[in-house]
Amino acid sequence: MGFALKFICFALIFPPAIAFATPKSDVAVYVTQVRPYLDGSVFVHVDSTAFCDTAVFKISHDVVGRKEMYSAVLSALMASKKVILEAFTTTGCNGWGTELQSIYLQAN
Repeated sequence: MGFALKFICFALIFPPAIAFATPKSDVAVYVTQVRPYLDGSVFVHVDSTAFCDTAVFKISHDVVGRKEMYSAVLSALMASKKVILEAFTTTGCNGWGTELQSIYLQAN
């Protein structure tokens, strides 16, 4: 039996014990308000508290991709499009001001 086949068999029999799942909202929401601050942080208000038990999320001033996330938020707000929010894997949901890792802009 070749190494690759043994590896696949082993992986199927003994799946990894640690999963790196990022908390992501199950339902798309509307952005209702955007509040940028002088330090570069942006607070994003949405129309539901279903994800992370809050309606207020934060795009940190020091996160890579913050300008792109901010752009997606503004686009969603101006076009009345829904978004799906994703919290940081390392911190997860923390209630009010949960930090965002990414934002999915919905087409419909």
